[in-house]
Amino acid sequence: MLPALLTRTIGGLNTLNTLVVPTFPLRFQFAPGGQTGVGISGAPFTIFAAGQQIGAGITNDKGEAPVPIAHLFFAPPVTVHIFDTDYNLTIGPSDVSETLPGWQKRLEMLGYMTGYELTPIGSDRADDNDLGPRTLQAVLNFQTDQSLSVDSDIGANTTAALKREAGV
Repeated sequence: MLPALLTRTIGGLNTLNTLVVPTFPLRFQFAPGGQTGVGISGAPFTIFAAGQQIGAGITNDKGEAPVPIAHLFFAPPVTVHIFDTDYNLTIGPSDVSETLPGWQKRLEMLGYMTGYELTPIGSDRADDNDLGPRTLQAVLNFQTDQSLSVDSDIGANTTAALKREAGV
């Protein structure tokens, strides 16, 4: 598995941007007509990406298997093997607009944290929908990683790279 945290700063900024490897909770539950909504806990599963095993374990008390989101982007489809069945998964950002919330969603799906509070990606806490210091830091880090002009401006080149890397 990938390391959980990587922090860095860019000169002149005093904020940190943390790259995390978030997981997507895939829930396995009883069929409709039974105990609907009740997850099946303790079920063994194995997760594969690009033909390689990237995880294994048993479902938690909610019946969830944690699937690393990064692999859903960079090695789709991800296959979860459970109950002698393979489930192929792909995922994309929920907001694909060319507005601040859409850019923030793409950045988050790629592992760049936005928003004003240091909360893990995938938490119930919403983005701040503000072009504040954390979002600007995420944009600067993304531009650096993509060898773009590092200016914190979400212009045409940055937007095109965000769309390309996020797959939408």
